[in-house]
Amino acid sequence: MEQLKKNKIRKIKQNNSKATFFSKRFPKDSFLNFKEMDAEYIKKIILSSVDPYPGSYFCFNKKKIFVNEKVNVKKNYYGVPGRVIKRMKSSIIVACKNGSIEIKELLYKNKVIEPVKLKIISGVDLNL
Repeated sequence: MEQLKKNKIRKIKQNNSKATFFSKRFPKDSFLNFKEMDAEYIKKIILSSVDPYPGSYFCFNKKKIFVNEKVNVKKNYYGVPGRVIKRMKSSIIVACKNGSIEIKELLYKNKVIEPVKLKIISGVDLNL
């Protein structure tokens, strides 16, 4: 840090044979496919899709609904993957390929919105 403060940083050329590379991310990389993904994997997508990346999302009634990182994997809820198992006032529990996930914060048009306002109820299928 001292060298940085004194503006005496020495440039070192990167050795590309030891470098790691990552492809460009696209919004579709953050799509939550409850029918084909495990709850743990979905949680990882959600947590890795926060700013500066496009947020993770699912579709409901032709609307793109974004998911905040406030999620929990639920191991004692089961159902048809992609179906809402339970809806509370401010969260939903969705069955996944393996396990379920509780989503505690939904965003629509950049505003936090309760599932009840989107008419997401127990028994509906997401991503149709």
